[in-house]
Amino acid sequence: MPPLPFRNISLTDRDRRILRGLYESRLITLPQAADIYFDGKYEAAKKRFQKLEHARMLAKRPGWKQYDKAIYTLTPPAFRFLVNNHEEFLHDYPKVSEKTARKRAYVKESTVRHELSVMDVKSAMHHGIRSVPHCSIAEFITWPRLIEFETTHKSGRPYTVFPDGFLRLQELDESNNPETEAYYFLEVDLSTEARSVLSTRVGGYLRYQERNGLAGRFGYDPSGEDTFYFRVLIVSKTEERRNCLADYILRNNVDTPPSFVWLTTLDEVRAHPIGTIWMAVGEYFRVTQRTPFDPYAPRSKEDRYITNPEREQMVANSAILRSVCNLESC
Repeated sequence: MPPLPFRNISLTDRDRRILRGLYESRLITLPQAADIYFDGKYEAAKKRFQKLEHARMLAKRPGWKQYDKAIYTLTPPAFRFLVNNHEEFLHDYPKVSEKTARKRAYVKESTVRHELSVMDVKSAMHHGIRSVPHCSIAEFITWPRLIEFETTHKSGRPYTVFPDGFLRLQELDESNNPETEAYYFLEVDLSTEARSVLSTRVGGYLRYQERNGLAGRFGYDPSGEDTFYFRVLIVSKTEERRNCLADYILRNNVDTPPSFVWLTTLDEVRAHPIGTIWMAVGEYFRVTQRTPFDPYAPRSKEDRYITNPEREQMVANSAILRSVCNLESC
């Protein structure tokens, strides 16, 4: 390993995972780090992060706290060290120049909350999956560049989708060998994007699935016999927003399979990451069909955005929800 230009530190394997993870995500809080890297042990995470901070590898983001939790980032010297020792630390990441790395290390204030919300989903899944026998997270990528893909609009015009995350879950046999895998792309919706943007992205995911695009990611021929099915997970701020998105997606992507898109809220993911919290778009249609909220019923222009406590209560009472950990159904 190359000599470390940092004081009083000897890197462990876990330190290397933390540095790589922060190179990818750019931001993390201590509770998130505890769930992802320390098996939920907050005090252990706190002590090690203090050590890495003292060595000037990590730093707290100045002037920005969420719920009084400090936000950690890599220091510029740590970023530079990782980039300059790419083969040692980052061999499976795209190689970038030091200038590009410095630019990537800067996170605008306007995007901090979104990126932390993505990390909330990732850390919650790590926390929850530990209680599920014979199930593990094989991958949870949150750097859009690593999971971007080319697809097309309805018109056939090509464009690129940049997902917020990609999750690969594995079910293990008695010998801890992978037996079943399930694939999910993640979109975290904080109501800062128009529904039309997310709906268009869902259409792009659908056309990517139709051409078996995910097969290429794992080294298979998309036109071959191996088909890699995935689902799109959308995490919204509220149940009302979740339901409005389901309605809009169904109306604007009428060919969407009933179980292709699953939706939930950020609070539900934080509280019950592996619970039955996900509503498929087809389930929303089942509950609302032949009611005033039927997504395929004609509507006046004024009624195109439905917000109605009656609908939210009806969906809450009747929708059958699912868990990402039921891999047999994936």
